[in-house]
Amino acid sequence: MSATISSYKLIDNLRIEETDFEVSNKKFLVLCGKKQFYCGFLIKEVLQAIDNYSSVEKIHFHITQFPAYQKLTPQDVEKIIETKIKPLGVLDSDDDIKQKISYDTDSIKTQKTLLNEEKTYFLASIFKYFYKRWAVVVLILMGVFAHLFYFSSHSLMEEKSKVWIEASAIEYILIYFLVIVIFIFHEIGHASAALHFGIRTPRVGYGFYLVYPVFFTEISEAWKLQPKKRMIINFGGIYFQWIAGSIFIFLDHISLFSLKIWSGIVVINFVRLLYSFVPFMKADGYWIFSDGFGLTNLRKKSNQFLAAIFKSFSFTKAKEITETKRQHYALTFFSFGTILFFSFWFTVLGLLILKLTPMLPTVVVSFYEKFRTSTDISQYLKVSLQSVLLCITLLGVSIFIIRMVGLIRFAVHFLLKKDNKNQI
Repeated sequence: MSATISSYKLIDNLRIEETDFEVSNKKFLVLCGKKQFYCGFLIKEVLQAIDNYSSVEKIHFHITQFPAYQKLTPQDVEKIIETKIKPLGVLDSDDDIKQKISYDTDSIKTQKTLLNEEKTYFLASIFKYFYKRWAVVVLILMGVFAHLFYFSSHSLMEEKSKVWIEASAIEYILIYFLVIVIFIFHEIGHASAALHFGIRTPRVGYGFYLVYPVFFTEISEAWKLQPKKRMIINFGGIYFQWIAGSIFIFLDHISLFSLKIWSGIVVINFVRLLYSFVPFMKADGYWIFSDGFGLTNLRKKSNQFLAAIFKSFSFTKAKEITETKRQHYALTFFSFGTILFFSFWFTVLGLLILKLTPMLPTVVVSFYEKFRTSTDISQYLKVSLQSVLLCITLLGVSIFIIRMVGLIRFAVHFLLKKDNKNQI
């Protein structure tokens, strides 16, 4: 072992929550900065001792107060810290550890708080009753009937085209305002489910993915719950969006105020629901899949799995990443599914760009003509909004293509990089 280190320091404030797991090595959930992981009693006490005392001598004194650990020497305690805790990345002395290669295409940038803990708790308290068993059954069945009724008489693409052509400028603004309200309601669904299990969420926030605004709920403490309960929390957002979709289908059916916006909202909401179920991006589907198969750190395990297959050519090593056959099959599906999913969209978007790029001058001219021939403020505003939406879409697609090229470069670099002792 390397030279003795006399003291240790954590990277951030330490918070430890007791879980409802039965296995001894997952009795505690540790939250330290952006790090979170499970541990048993000994590691929990060592972390608390580091947080309170820092020096090895005092940490050793604290640990040996427990009868089961009285025979541990200071060297034993330091070995535990060096081999068990230091690799977790929670020590301020971890600067000498080389960072592993990573490439995250799912990260949310410029995160800000939208609803603080008090406001989130207030709203979650109102809607937590939606998780009563009878309420869940009634609301889900209502949603099924509403959506079946809607799509039996409407076409998704036709409604989208009709709204794009027929909606007024004010209706465009109302559509996107109400869609944002639905997305916030989605996050309240997560917060309400968490509160149903006794977890208070610190905040509901927003940020940007590519160039699009997205919302999120901070529920790190939910990791102290068993996977089945976490799955319900992850389903909570989809469940609330399902309810919202049913409401707007009803408003469309009765033609409230004779507006065309209701159908547009239903279409956008349904497409967003489908996206939420996709497990290959870090949306709700990713966490549902992760908890459903007990695969914590799913993306990391997937990277290790693919490295074992394509870099080490070792199916045995790939199987060792998971604990059961069920998990192995699930990880296989996720890993190869991720490759196929991103390859498919990369190809589709590439072909669309090749096909539509020659048409862009014509589209620009048509927007200019519409703007020039507009006769009132409403028409000017509508053409302007359509132009902005088109530009945002093109920019988002371009950034997505660039990121996919970056991901391919990363994959090639990772496969060609030689292994060393610090790599997995």
